[in-house]
Amino acid sequence: MDLVNYNRLLQCWVLIDLKIEELRHQDLGQMQMYVNYFDKYVKQDFEKPTIGILLCKEKTNSIVQLTLPPDANNYASEYSLYLPDKTLLQKNWMNGHRNINTTKVNYSHMQHHNLLLKNCFTMGLR
Repeated sequence: MDLVNYNRLLQCWVLIDLKIEELRHQDLGQMQMYVNYFDKYVKQDFEKPTIGILLCKEKTNSIVQLTLPPDANNYASEYSLYLPDKTLLQKNWMNGHRNINTTKVNYSHMQHHNLLLKNCFTMGLR
C-alpha cells in the first residue's frame, strides 16, 4: 500500500496502491485484505467503511469483475502519465454523471461514490 489517507468529508479511510504493471487478481486480493484490516482494527464505529483504490498501468475489467464481489468498496483504474485534452475530460465527466444518474442505487451509496469521484477528478485520477 502506497498511501493511507483519511477523508474528513466522507469520514472514512482511503487506501491507495499504485501498480506500475498490469493489474492482477492478486493485487485486488491484497487490497481487499488491507481494507478488511482497516475496517476491523483501525476504523471507529462512527466512520464509514474503508475505500481501497488501485491505480495501475493497465487493467482488464473482467479480472476486476471476477475477483471483487459486487458490494466491495475497492476501485481499480488505469492511470496515464499525461492528462487528456480538456474536451475529452469534460466528455468523460459528463458520461460518468449520466451513468450514475441512470443506475438504480441506494441514494447514500450514490452520494458517497459521487463524492469519491469528485475527489479523484480534482486530483487528476479519473
